[in-house]
Amino acid sequence: MSDTIRFSTDADGIATLLIDVPGQSMNVIGAQFIADLNAAVDRISGEDAIKGAVIASGKDSGFMAGMDLKAMEAMLLPPAGEALDMKTLFNRVFELNSILRRLETCGKPVACAIEGVCVGGGFELALACHRRIVGDNPRTQIGLPEILVGLFPGGGGSQRFPRITGVQTALMYMLQGKLFAPAGAKADRRGRSCRNRARRRQSLGEGEPDRGHSAVGPERLQGSGRWIGDESRLRADVHGRGADDGKANPAQPPCAGRDALCRL
Repeated sequence: MSDTIRFSTDADGIATLLIDVPGQSMNVIGAQFIADLNAAVDRISGEDAIKGAVIASGKDSGFMAGMDLKAMEAMLLPPAGEALDMKTLFNRVFELNSILRRLETCGKPVACAIEGVCVGGGFELALACHRRIVGDNPRTQIGLPEILVGLFPGGGGSQRFPRITGVQTALMYMLQGKLFAPAGAKADRRGRSCRNRARRRQSLGEGEPDRGHSAVGPERLQGSGRWIGDESRLRADVHGRGADDGKANPAQPPCAGRDALCRL
């Protein structure tokens, strides 16, 4: 067990990662969490006995907020008196991005169970998973509000978010720092699905079937594990390809733009 992530594996080979950052009322990203997440990704990808993973929060306050702003300077900048090495600074800034990309391309399905607040770097972690199972809880708020403090998503969310919702919707949320609830994501999915079906019928010719849309994941949080064990659904999801390096990318199945961000 690490300091910030409780890691366990059940008899079916499904690992459960419960995020519980000590000394914080809300889970936030700090240097220890990044180190623990890196070690957890190594275990998921490297241990043959692990068939998939579910990531959830061990706190009642919500899933996860973003970076610990109080600790950010110490995480990124050198101690007083030492010169600032731009290469080292870049590597430190890119560290979380790199870990999330390894999670996304680990070759095993990873589901994220979300209850309550899931914003900033916490949402970027969810976006790097292959399914997001969101509880229909009125306290649940999701988004990338970094712009409100003069920052921009640095964990890959600026790329993964538009791939799922479309560029226009993603930019609206990222540039305004807007948060949304599961019901809003479902409404957006219905509108996008109707528009995409109409375009697809037009491109295929009237009467052609609307192909390529795999079944969505289970509605309940406990369905995360069942989704990982459903081989037929998994096969439908592992044929996508990453936009940047051409590696197999389970996070982006065919016609991924037609899936809702919150797969309820």
